[in-house]
Amino acid sequence: MIGRTNAGGCGGLNKSVIIVTAPTGSTVTCKSGTTTKTAAEKNGTWTFTGLDNGTWTVTATKDSNTATKSVTISRLTVEYVTIAYNQIPAFTYTGDYEIVDDDDNPITISQGDWKIRFLTSGTLKFTELRGAENGIDVFAVGGGGSGKTKISSGRWYGGGGGSGYTGTKKAVKVTTNTSYGITVGAGAAAVTGIEEKAGGNTVAFGLTVKGGNDSFPNVTAVDSRGGNGGSGGASGYLATTAVASNAGGTNGGNGGAASTEMETAGVGQGTTTREFGESTGKLYATGGDGGAASPKSGAVNTGNGGDGARGATSGAGGSGIVIIRNKR
Repeated sequence: MIGRTNAGGCGGLNKSVIIVTAPTGSTVTCKSGTTTKTAAEKNGTWTFTGLDNGTWTVTATKDSNTATKSVTISRLTVEYVTIAYNQIPAFTYTGDYEIVDDDDNPITISQGDWKIRFLTSGTLKFTELRGAENGIDVFAVGGGGSGKTKISSGRWYGGGGGSGYTGTKKAVKVTTNTSYGITVGAGAAAVTGIEEKAGGNTVAFGLTVKGGNDSFPNVTAVDSRGGNGGSGGASGYLATTAVASNAGGTNGGNGGAASTEMETAGVGQGTTTREFGESTGKLYATGGDGGAASPKSGAVNTGNGGDGARGATSGAGGSGIVIIRNKR
């Protein structure tokens, strides 16, 4: 039979204890329903005793900072709670970036998970590692390749550009006051001739991913093959063929293809292009469509390939991106 708990030298008959660690100098309370308990700080901890079963909300405040955590007690227990006001690292960056939660909503404070999306190239320097003491995960997307234009002879519509490749590197150790260079691959510019262009490589934290069209299979001016990439660009087709444009590949797949060897689809990387390589991650790096009547360019920071054209101007590739998060 359970009698008393003697956690930390405190307790009560058949009552539970919550021991809180929070930044020194905080005011910490513990509330359930209409009952609010207070405790004095002792070496950065606060001990709350005599707690009944139920949900207790622990609140810590200091200056303008407030943070809360909930603890549900269903049996005699001692619970340990750690509260931090902000678990996002402090840093400087010379390019453009945004700090978001896992749903890509902008945030400035987080007590848990966070992501930093680097939108342009620059130099990163951490000044405080809070939230990154155990390392970071890195996801990178190369720049998308451009589509092709209609072949000058008029026989073939242009193939779509391959998207940028993607890559993930986990549990990367980082330190303060170290300069980390980040290169976000540029999307290839639209073309008005038969020569397609490759997207730029993306480089960060020892991870390099190539841009789309890195080895474009078209070596002649008489076909309309799609470009290789993270996801393959779709092929074009004969101008006399009454078909809709072929769709670019997605999620690491090959592009759509027409029926002849002159109309071969681009090859994808064969693995997911979703964020951090996870099935629930946001999708990046889609290949360009082939033979589009109104060719579209890849959006910035997607790594998408540009569409191939039925006319004289193709779609441009979308720029890449680098994303880091607290180690998961």
